[in-house]
Amino acid sequence: MPIESDAIKEIVRANLKDIGGVEDVAKRLNVPADTLRKRFVRKERMPLSRFILCEKIERIKLQLLETEEKCLTICLDVGWREDVGAKIFKRIVGMTMMEYRDHHTGMDKIAGGGNRDLRDLSARVNLYCQPKKPSDFCCG
Repeated sequence: MPIESDAIKEIVRANLKDIGGVEDVAKRLNVPADTLRKRFVRKERMPLSRFILCEKIERIKLQLLETEEKCLTICLDVGWREDVGAKIFKRIVGMTMMEYRDHHTGMDKIAGGGNRDLRDLSARVNLYCQPKKPSDFCCG
């Protein structure tokens, strides 16, 4: 029975805190991880591991803007320690979680913060998280 990529995405989104990688998704679906990787990348043109990472980043961004939760709590909500989450977030988004929150809530203007162009940062995340050509991956 083939597993639809939409079902895989829903499992990831519903269990983001408990999904550390492709193996965790494969266990939930009772399929080999390699099979799952290949099916997902063929259908979505993006490795499942990257999809998981992007979903975690998007959830963090949403929580930063919609809550006043501490960064530690937000990282724990997606299954990351704060130090790991902070490093990954900064590497992909291009700013720290607090900088992201401040820029998007207008606090940087009040606090005299920098003037990063948010369109450039958004484009950076979108570029990282967008599907690629199947030939870009080893199993494409």
